[in-house]
Amino acid sequence: MAVSGATECVVGNQLRTAAGREVVYSTESPWFSRDVTDLPGGLLSLINTSEHTAKASACYSSGGLFSTPTATHPAADLKPICTTAFEVQIPPFGAREFPVARDGSSHFSLKTQGAAIVLEMLRPLDASVKMYKVDSTIQFGSEVPAGPGKR
Repeated sequence: MAVSGATECVVGNQLRTAAGREVVYSTESPWFSRDVTDLPGGLLSLINTSEHTAKASACYSSGGLFSTPTATHPAADLKPICTTAFEVQIPPFGAREFPVARDGSSHFSLKTQGAAIVLEMLRPLDASVKMYKVDSTIQFGSEVPAGPGKR
C-alpha cells in the first residue's frame, strides 16, 4: 500500500491549496526519534495498513538522557527520560496522529510494533492562494436575444 495526497479548500472567495505529499510505503515496525525544536506544529501520522492490531509507544522528553550499563555492555546506549509517555493500539486499517511536541518537550520518539505501518511527518505547509472574481453582470435563467443572422 502507498499513501499520498493534496488538499484544497475554499475560504471566502479564495481557493487554498496545500502541496501534495510524496508517496510513502508501509514497513514493519518503523520508528521515529529526534529533537523537534525545529518542527513547530509538526504531526507524525501513523497508518496501520495491516489486518492486525498494531502498537505504538510515544515518549516526550525535555532533553534528559539516561543509560543502564551492565557487565556485558558497560557503555549502554543513552535513552531519553520521558516526561510524558503512553502506549496505544491502532486497529486494523486504522490511523493515529501524534503531535511531535507536548508541554514544552524538545525530543519525541515513537516506537511501533506491526507488520505494515506507514509513518509520515506532516508539517504545516504554507498555503498558496488563488484569487477568483465573479462577474456579477452575467444573468442566468433567461434566453439570450438572437443577434443578426442567428436564430
